[in-house]
Amino acid sequence: MKSSSIIVSVIVSVAVLFTAWILGNAYRYKYKSTQTITVNGNAKKDFESDLVKWNATFSRKNFELSAASAQLATDRDLVRDFLVQQGIKVDEIRFEAVNIAKDFEYHTDGKGNGYNTFSGYTLSQTVSVESRDLNKVDNASREISTLISKGIELSSSTPNYYYSKLEDLKLELISQASKMHTNVPTILRRNQMRD
Repeated sequence: MKSSSIIVSVIVSVAVLFTAWILGNAYRYKYKSTQTITVNGNAKKDFESDLVKWNATFSRKNFELSAASAQLATDRDLVRDFLVQQGIKVDEIRFEAVNIAKDFEYHTDGKGNGYNTFSGYTLSQTVSVESRDLNKVDNASREISTLISKGIELSSSTPNYYYSKLEDLKLELISQASKMHTNVPTILRRNQMRD
């Protein structure tokens, strides 16, 4: 008897709290105001990229992991020296972590059964450059293939160009667009929900 009255009391309390929560949210929504700013017009401005990002990947394969690692370290030094000779600053050059992969070759025996044999390790590493000197990075990206003649297995990507002050430019264009609009530069709509 006592436990059933406790359960009833708990249920009533929960119901009262839930009802109060619903009424509170309804009251807040009733007097909630929304504001929207709409800008009409157009603006245009020419700009040039001021930042370039470029990367290349080089790799080495060897049956012995230590030998592949030593060869990759030599290649890394050659790549760094080449980029510095191209006028790229050392602090603009970044080497990513070395990626290690185990290689296997697929074979078939006389009965047609397939099996794999270990064929060595392939180690690869990516070098990336981020610089404001667009011409030097562009030249380096085109000339880096000369390292292949030194035995480096290398693949180069196309440089990507960016404008670092894009957010400031957006704000400037929005400001120009709102000033150029002849009817209503800025419309402020305010809706207040009431009974």
